[in-house]
Amino acid sequence: MSRSRPDLQNASEITAALLMVSQLRDLFLQLPHLPTPRERAELAEFSKYQHPDCSLDDASRQVVRTGFREAWRKGDLEAILNLRQRLPKEILRNDLEIQAYVEMASRRAGGSGS
Repeated sequence: MSRSRPDLQNASEITAALLMVSQLRDLFLQLPHLPTPRERAELAEFSKYQHPDCSLDDASRQVVRTGFREAWRKGDLEAILNLRQRLPKEILRNDLEIQAYVEMASRRAGGSGS
């Protein structure tokens, strides 16, 4: 089965559609992020982890991801870097998303990575 090449009319329709999608994406990126109920619960739990006496374990991985994502969104590098010190080494080693937030925060803050 051979495919026919799109004619110029289809090409201009495709270009117009791509332009509209690009404009919608730009608009979407300007909108504020509203956390879901699950994110709100995870952020509440993450705020508890900010206290030095609260212990972190492997089960808190998703909460840490959510908290780091929100801290990054707000530009709160200190929250990421402070909690990094208390994270179990295996979480830092095995979770690429957490590693990425720690590395990006370290670079922005002008320090070394994990």
